[in-house]
Amino acid sequence: MRAFAALCAAAAALSAAAALPAPAEAQRYGPPRAPEGHFVVNAQACPQLHRAAVSFHRAPPARFSCPRQAWRYVPSRREARFGITAPRHGGTAYYSRQIDGYVSRTRAGTVPVRVVWRAPAPRRPHPHHRPPRRVF
Repeated sequence: MRAFAALCAAAAALSAAAALPAPAEAQRYGPPRAPEGHFVVNAQACPQLHRAAVSFHRAPPARFSCPRQAWRYVPSRREARFGITAPRHGGTAYYSRQIDGYVSRTRAGTVPVRVVWRAPAPRRPHPHHRPPRRVF
């Protein structure tokens, strides 16, 4: 009887272990634990970057602060799939020597920052790509 009980306990433990995913696999398919996207800062809407635009490429500042309307968060594909919103941040970016660029510190971790100097041009159709004319 003891052998049968031990055999049942071993079978139950083995089936429970097989049902649980490996830790790496669970992390890959679950929601991300740290921000994977990046922030985009519009330099035209940031007065501190607007003043430093002349010397920015020669000697970038160690840190800069911008108002909320200048920041935009671009989520990764996985964050977009899980519906994760932008992490809260203080509106300050710091220069990081490790990535040779700017990062913003949040509660969840550091997030890369990209500075955009010009607003994207509005999309308009090319003059040669017109819709076909109707003849009837």
